[in-house]
Amino acid sequence: MLYRLRHPYRDGTTHIVFTPTNFLERLCALTPRPCKHLLTYHGVLTPASSWRPEIIPRGASESVPASTSRPTDGPRTTVVCAGRS
Repeated sequence: MLYRLRHPYRDGTTHIVFTPTNFLERLCALTPRPCKHLLTYHGVLTPASSWRPEIIPRGASESVPASTSRPTDGPRTTVVCAGRS
């Protein structure tokens, strides 16, 4: 498989040749594993930050009432990760 680079490397390389197996290995390395968080927060947005109460608007948790009177389209299914890490 021939992959064309958007910008050439400093040595002038414009294309990379992959075997099908090597290409799939590199593609699998970029794919996140199941049940892993895809978004992580750093700094003041982390749950344990001492500044978080200053950043998050007050009453944000009370603004959305937790009511069960919402209509549903059908039975809900829950995805459960079976201890994969």
